[in-house]
Amino acid sequence: MIGMNADPESAQELKPRLEKAKVNWRQGLMGEEHPLMDDYQIPGYPTKIVIDPEGVVKFIDHFVDEAQLKEFLKK
Repeated sequence: MIGMNADPESAQELKPRLEKAKVNWRQGLMGEEHPLMDDYQIPGYPTKIVIDPEGVVKFIDHFVDEAQLKEFLKK
């Protein structure tokens, strides 16, 4: 799992917030103007994007919960 962060803060500013939220996966800083925002049609935050091993986007959703995501990943 990789998190892409669109917040305007620097890495130093985000680090304490991510630690407090117990985010234990890699985070990439991209900002709101990054091309990935349009490429993946990010509708809101958090957005979950499932990409298969071949690099094909299989699922994009804004309001999926953990149980729904786990069920989808079984397929």
